[in-house]
Amino acid sequence: SPEGLFLRPLDSLEARLIEGSEGTVYSPFFSPDGESVGYLDTFSRQLKRVPVRGGLSVPLSEASAEILNIGGASWGADGTVLYGRREGIFRVPDDGGTAELVVPARDAESISNPTALPDGDSILFSTTTASGVARWDQGAVVVQSLSSGIRTVLVRGGSDARYVPTGHLVYAQGDALLAVPFDLDRLEVTGEAARVVDGVSRAGGGDFLQPTGTAHYAIAANGTLAYVAAGAQIGPDRRLGLVDAGGDVELLDMRSQPYLNPRVSSTGQVAVETLSDDGTSAVWLYDLDGTRAIRPLAQQEGNNSRPIWTPDGTRITFTSDRSGAPGIWWQPADGSGAAEQLTEAEQGTEHWPTSWSPDGRTLAYTVSARNAPEESAIWTLSLDRPGEPELFYDVPGSPEDGALFSPDGNWLAYWSREITGDNQVWLQPFPRTGANRQRLTEDGGTYPLWSRNGRQLYYRRAFSTTAGGPALNGIDVELATSPAWGTERTMPPEGFLVFNWHRDYDIAPDGRFLMVFPADADSAAAPERLAVNIVLNWFDELTRLVPVD
Repeated sequence: SPEGLFLRPLDSLEARLIEGSEGTVYSPFFSPDGESVGYLDTFSRQLKRVPVRGGLSVPLSEASAEILNIGGASWGADGTVLYGRREGIFRVPDDGGTAELVVPARDAESISNPTALPDGDSILFSTTTASGVARWDQGAVVVQSLSSGIRTVLVRGGSDARYVPTGHLVYAQGDALLAVPFDLDRLEVTGEAARVVDGVSRAGGGDFLQPTGTAHYAIAANGTLAYVAAGAQIGPDRRLGLVDAGGDVELLDMRSQPYLNPRVSSTGQVAVETLSDDGTSAVWLYDLDGTRAIRPLAQQEGNNSRPIWTPDGTRITFTSDRSGAPGIWWQPADGSGAAEQLTEAEQGTEHWPTSWSPDGRTLAYTVSARNAPEESAIWTLSLDRPGEPELFYDVPGSPEDGALFSPDGNWLAYWSREITGDNQVWLQPFPRTGANRQRLTEDGGTYPLWSRNGRQLYYRRAFSTTAGGPALNGIDVELATSPAWGTERTMPPEGFLVFNWHRDYDIAPDGRFLMVFPADADSAAAPERLAVNIVLNWFDELTRLVPVD
């Protein structure tokens, strides 16, 4: 089916593609008169506008890789478009032009969902300095004057706020919408907040674990509310299971926990991370033969995450913040020795180990901006030159992540968003030569994984029309001076869970996939379709639930 923006009138069951918007697009927003739609075009890396009736799309901004990290956008009555980026809030004329930074982000601050208030001078937006899965619920809704620069906190614990003409601010917290009385003249909250809608889907949240400040809802000036229902929620607890070539699943005899990043050693041991609701992470060990129960890795301090094994299966390498910014450590898996630090992250960054070379002498890892994984690059560290890491590959404005050494040690597979704006799997020689870089995928992919013999490369697709949910693809690869590869194919596993910015599967010594499943695995068998709920005359309900003096 085609990709792009679709329009469906409320009195029709049919949606039509808006001509001119074809491609991979995100963050749509209407013009004040409802005659045009703005959106992010990932291929051209631009904000664009297109008439709702269809026609020529018009760029609103210059092409920029940084704009792919957009944090929401809105179209003001003054003929300008506001959008959030890592650097802060930008403003651009709605007929195109040079974007202007109007609200710079403060230190360690993330900003999203800017919208202009009717006074023409004040911008309403969300901000957070927290980390973890609930980071936006630990943030604030604020208003800032463009003329004076004065910022006022309106709501603590929420994001994605909208002003509505009933005299309310509506904002998101968890999977609910809340409303609070708001005096537009004084720019002050004048009462207590109350829940007004439950079960609203959050962008990038849920089982994807990449929290954003955006909730899927919209409010029209005539009082119509539209929102994406959260649907059946997958709880935080999960199971691990082994999946064979036919797709049959054997769930491991482990208690349910919030598992992430499972990794299997060459000797049949599992290392896996757990992530609690407050963002605390820990590493656990389990033997596939079932001889010992799951147990925590010894000597853990602070937050510990993203475990990987050394090739001989004796040591675990992981990210830890025990000495400050999250750097990379390793230690014997049996607890016989102390943890040692391998890399020291600069403030505002974090390091994620991804792969050891087959000889166990070189580590590939990702360096990412803290709370902004879209800004990430691939580095390597040789144990023969400790303290002298080397940049392997980086494209500004594009994430490069998931680097995995091939079984012969001569290649690194990784994923990047560098060319089309879509995630694709790439292959480069190691050490890097600057030549013979190969793109393996055509229709997108992330987090490659080599088969143990190096003849197949697997990678994750976020969605598959055949599986009706996340999919695992595979491709045959012949490694040589100039590699050759076959046709992409969808692998049998279904019903597993995926998490943004994490490789959530591995291969056991017997060739089966180790994957993450819901605690109630039956709930993965038939993913529930998302639904858009429409509430007419919603302002009547809003003023009843939250009276305004």
